Amino acid sequence: MTSDSQTWSQYWMAQGDAWHLSIFRILWNIFHIGFALYILRWTLLEFHLPTLPYPSLLSIFALQSWQWTVFLTGIHFVLGLLLLCGWNTRLIQVLIALSATALFFRTLSLYHNHYAFYLCITWYMTLVSSERFYSLDAYRKKRLLTKSDFSVWQHQPVALLGQRLILLQLSLLYMFAGLNKMDPSWFVRWSQTPELISLTQNSFVAVLWQYLLDARIAWIPLVCLIGLLLVLSVGVFFASRYPLIAFVGIGMHLIFDLILPVISFTEMCSIIWLFALFPIKKRGPLGPLFID
Repeated sequence: MTSDSQTWSQYWMAQGDAWHLSIFRILWNIFHIGFALYILRWTLLEFHLPTLPYPSLLSIFALQSWQWTVFLTGIHFVLGLLLLCGWNTRLIQVLIALSATALFFRTLSLYHNHYAFYLCITWYMTLVSSERFYSLDAYRKKRLLTKSDFSVWQHQPVALLGQRLILLQLSLLYMFAGLNKMDPSWFVRWSQTPELISLTQNSFVAVLWQYLLDARIAWIPLVCLIGLLLVLSVGVFFASRYPLIAFVGIGMHLIFDLILPVISFTEMCSIIWLFALFPIKKRGPLGPLFID
């Protein structure tokens, strides 16, 4: 029991090289800028509509005028550019998470799961030391330190808690998506949604779907999907040891995107799967080890 608790503690409190964290910062920045542009577009389209009812807990966000929302969107966009450059990276990561929160809860009509997912990952990024590589912060540090001291600073192990939480978020997404589809009423509800109508507009999918219905085996792909989601919810933690798991996860999202695209969702999950590939050397209370 003690050994299990030590291993668990090592996993969450582990440290490792920061190179891949900097790469993830740059790639995730795509969604900061994309989110700002998306919010700006819909705010300008909807500002003349009546204010939507807000839950009491979120009523403070209703105080924002559409003009303030547009201004905040501009701030969010600029913060994204600064984060891309790596200027005062740790501070900007916090500020961009705050601005994303205000924008997300202000625009009720944009409450899509993929942007809630984006918001969670953005907050986890505040725990990530992503300034060590490919940033203005690293450039300034390089000018202040000797070559050897800079190399020591750049490769000094950093906490990986933020990365662990990002992988956990993806795992929970798959797990609950799979469990939700195990409810028989889910299939009935989903079959009546615009998503299925959109899905069946694809000629290949429409023919295949009709065949499955006629043969009364439409449940087979659903069961396979449930199994795959549940397996991937665990597999994301082992992708660094078995890279095939990551490619299966990316492949699943690419297939989804071909037949039922969701804005930026495939790109978000694919980047996280690439993030999960790195077999990072950890240093925990028991000394150096690889958890891959």
